[in-house]
Amino acid sequence: MSVEKTMSENKFHPSRIIAEAKNFLIDLKYGSSLLGTIKSSKQGHTWVSNTDYSVHEWAIQSVLEGLKPGSKIVDVGCGKGRALNGLHYYAKQKGIDDIKIIGLEYEQEVVELTKKRLENNKDIEVFYSDVTKTIPDDADVFFMANPFSSDEITEAFIKLIKELYFDKGKEVTILYYCPRKQQVFENSQLFNIELLESPGLVPWKVSEAYRQMLRMNKRK
Repeated sequence: MSVEKTMSENKFHPSRIIAEAKNFLIDLKYGSSLLGTIKSSKQGHTWVSNTDYSVHEWAIQSVLEGLKPGSKIVDVGCGKGRALNGLHYYAKQKGIDDIKIIGLEYEQEVVELTKKRLENNKDIEVFYSDVTKTIPDDADVFFMANPFSSDEITEAFIKLIKELYFDKGKEVTILYYCPRKQQVFENSQLFNIELLESPGLVPWKVSEAYRQMLRMNKRK
């Protein structure tokens, strides 16, 4: 059984109906509805799916003090771009007008669709990327919504963070939502890790992991 199927949910929870209506309206602000899941073509990557916009609002609030005009947020495994929409939307809501949102995605067909949908938004860019090999070296924040299913891919991403940021004395914050691979980050001993919890978030999800996010910086 896939990891996705074991992380079950109550599809008919009353709060989900309200949340999905809100999701749909914000989706439309950025071009089209993003419902549906796409199976990943690469072993070790989770399926292309969508987080709830309340998660992105929580993410922006969690790093708000460190954001400023010109800040760059990178979404690792952006998929169809729900988080790109949400991070941009809530940064603007919080008064960060000059912000750059970068999406990295391994599924080439999904990349092209997401780029097309967002082509008229100058604040958002989408790139094909294998994040075990290439990530931007000038981000302020990396946002991840459970992009990896394997320890090996997680370790490769951590290695790039070390080489491109920590070894060069650069500061960066990683927000890791639904942190199934928390132990891999802990084992690296590179990060100061703060567990954030939001008990009321996405109550239709069965796993408590959907109400958790790690905020990580270089260990001092």
